[in-house]
Amino acid sequence: MAKAKKPKNDKPKGKWGHLVGVLPKLEKAETPERQDQIDLLRQEIIEEYQKEHDGAVPTSGYLVDQYLACRDAKDAVKAQLHDLELELETLTKMITDNYEAEGISNLHTSDGASVGMHYEPFVVVKDKDANRQWAVKNGLERLLSLPWQTLNSEVKAALESGKAVYDGEKLVGGPDGVDVFLVTKFTKRG
Repeated sequence: MAKAKKPKNDKPKGKWGHLVGVLPKLEKAETPERQDQIDLLRQEIIEEYQKEHDGAVPTSGYLVDQYLACRDAKDAVKAQLHDLELELETLTKMITDNYEAEGISNLHTSDGASVGMHYEPFVVVKDKDANRQWAVKNGLERLLSLPWQTLNSEVKAALESGKAVYDGEKLVGGPDGVDVFLVTKFTKRG
């Protein structure tokens, strides 16, 4: 079972530990259904632990062991999904080649299913400035936004350099029009 190390002090560790208590924590707004599922699973985990440990509350070590087992299972499913996506992409290309060579666009299977092929346009932006100008000219400027990863990176760099600070209500010195929160992350090493 995982063992918790006793901290030398109560200060949160990590690059952003100094912002704990300064920035608000991001409380994920769950749907009522999702929150019910979380509450039910939380209760099941507690009850399972209590059966094995005379009614005690689950320890951090136990919860970390469960977390790591769940992450490992998720990683295994992701690996399987990657393999399936690769196989589907390969089969799609092979079927496309066959359909085109045979001059068909639809095939009926013995179980009554039908697999049809059709074409549709797909856009790739090659000139971002021209595309942005087109969007503004056509009244779509409100739809233009930076990817969240870019904004996150800019805010982190501004906070780290001291260019931006959180004044208790908003970020000052960073990108305008954003709120900044702390999220809890776990890292697995080793």
